Amino acid sequence: MKGHITHVRKDVGVIRGADGAEYSFAIQDILANPHGKFGRWAELWEVSFLPEGDRATQIVIRRVGVTYKVITLDGSEQKKEKIMAATLALLFGALGAHKFYLGYNTQGTIMLLMGTLGWFLLVPPFASFLIGLIEGVIYFRKNEQEFYDTYEAKQRAWF
Repeated sequence: MKGHITHVRKDVGVIRGADGAEYSFAIQDILANPHGKFGRWAELWEVSFLPEGDRATQIVIRRVGVTYKVITLDGSEQKKEKIMAATLALLFGALGAHKFYLGYNTQGTIMLLMGTLGWFLLVPPFASFLIGLIEGVIYFRKNEQEFYDTYEAKQRAWF
């Protein structure tokens, strides 16, 4: 049955089914929740589930709300924006601005040195520019959830 989450607390919630009835559930009943948590935005989720009496089981998240919200590890709002990171990578990628924005200070410093002091060797600034360009395109191509999962949750620093 289809439905949407209408209320959430720490580890439990309520789903209003397509039949108009309300079904309680526990967080472990959500099968497709990669982080095992939900935050205040869970009330926007559309789900499919199996009703068993007044409980919902085998819950699968179908869509995360009308406005797309990212499911974070701690249930809070996403801290880094994909658009900002991609724009910084395209405009100032050779200087590592997008790396600093994402919190990868070591990688940002490497790119900054390649983009500035590297002019003496001629090749490093072009490599740094190319890395920034490629990463900017990669950032733009990912959706918000993929961006969060890759660069904030998994801390992937390069490509």
